[in-house]
Amino acid sequence: MNSTVSAKNGATRAGATDRMLYSAATLSFLAEAIHLWVTPEHYLQWLGYGIFFLVVAALQGILGAALLFRPWRWVFVVGILGNLAVVALWVYTRAAAVPLGPMAGEAEAVGALDVVCTSVEVALVVLLMTLCWRFPKPPLAFVDHGEPSP
Repeated sequence: MNSTVSAKNGATRAGATDRMLYSAATLSFLAEAIHLWVTPEHYLQWLGYGIFFLVVAALQGILGAALLFRPWRWVFVVGILGNLAVVALWVYTRAAAVPLGPMAGEAEAVGALDVVCTSVEVALVVLLMTLCWRFPKPPLAFVDHGEPSP
């Protein structure tokens, strides 16, 4: 294989990775916007709910910025785990019950905006998993043990 073909394929792969990074950041910002949109409503229900939604929104905004400016593998992993936790909590509060606050013990109704936000978060997790797989792994660091080289 000659270097021209290899360079062309590498550029295409890099372009696809960039598009996935931008898409993942957009999804994270969209989830952030939805959580910010519903924060006042949840704040009126209970301070704890409002704080939870505000913190989730802030973390999703930070994730979006990190995907644009510091797209490291650990950022992908943290984004995957954080968004999976939010999705799992959403499923639990709809299927079983809200764990804390004035609605504790009651299952919350499924709303259209809930489904949209959860779908965005699931799509974000899929993209982050793909990025984790495609993103180049950092090279192994050379460890100098102080031995002279021949």
